[in-house]
Amino acid sequence: MRQRLLIVTLFSLLCASCAQKPVAPAAAVPAKGGAAQAAANIDSALARAAALPSGSQAVVTDPTLVSFEKMSVKLSLAAEAQVNALASGLVVAKSITVLGYCNRKEVGNAKAAATARAEAVKSLLVKAGIPESRIKTRTDTVRPMHAVRITFSG
Repeated sequence: MRQRLLIVTLFSLLCASCAQKPVAPAAAVPAKGGAAQAAANIDSALARAAALPSGSQAVVTDPTLVSFEKMSVKLSLAAEAQVNALASGLVVAKSITVLGYCNRKEVGNAKAAATARAEAVKSLLVKAGIPESRIKTRTDTVRPMHAVRITFSG
């Protein structure tokens, strides 16, 4: 039930941000306390993302899919804001899988790039307060993508 509420909350927040309405920053909320506080944390992260310079913002259609440039393993400012927004809600998740993608037809060392992308996102989640023991990383070089997918249960 919490996962469904979190997904609905994320979707509605992202739809609201696509309407280009200014998002007021939420007050600081402790990490524990359920879906209402997670939603407040997500509001705050989205407000920080809205404050980024105009060229660094990205349109996010799927909040669990973090895009990367084809030849890059570093997160952009917009991608960092997206991961931080997710991290606020993932604090209550029992297990998290970070799946790194890299198209092996376009990049010679695709497995290494996919692994580095997954590790970059994992590192950011750990910095956000999620225990490393709950995060697993995997790679996929078959799908023609340059991204990381974050899935969770619990």
